Amino acid sequence: MPYFSIIIPTYNRASIVKRAIDAVLQQSFHDFEVIVVDDGSTDDTQEILQSIIDSRISLVYQSNKGVCAARNTGASKATGKYLLFYDSDDILLPSALSDFKNANNDNNADLLFGDVEKRNLPKKETTIIRSLNPYGNNKGTGLYLAGSFCILKSFFEKIGGYDERIAFGENTELRFRIDLQKPQKAFTQTIVLIYEA
Repeated sequence: MPYFSIIIPTYNRASIVKRAIDAVLQQSFHDFEVIVVDDGSTDDTQEILQSIIDSRISLVYQSNKGVCAARNTGASKATGKYLLFYDSDDILLPSALSDFKNANNDNNADLLFGDVEKRNLPKKETTIIRSLNPYGNNKGTGLYLAGSFCILKSFFEKIGGYDERIAFGENTELRFRIDLQKPQKAFTQTIVLIYEA
């Protein structure tokens, strides 16, 4: 059983999906698997995915059902202890998995959180979002942005996964259900993800 299962949903991202996968394959921590869920792409995404040869990568193809369904499909195939949902247009930093693992001191956390570098490309501005204080409330609530947190697979299953009936705001909705369970959280206090907007 790998420590991490990285789940990458993708839809018509032929131009950038390889960049996302390469970022995972360059991780300094190697105990992981990658599950890429092609959610019914109509561009060259499938050909790009099939050109990447690595035994840690599993490819899943399904008709277009939306990002929540794609993430749930990936989670159902995952064998890792922790799930990391990672969008194909973001960039996971090379030390991200190592930082998540190191933050989990007692190996008992339900969720592991990292910081995010948000890049506003049109304005050429960069903002650092700290997971300990993402909403300015100093409560350590955790930043629920795909790629910035890992969740224990058994805990994800316990809360019922992503709600496939909603089309946006899915991580916020997931956060509400997670926080009702009062989970054990751990924080890396390092930047793990580059989020481009």
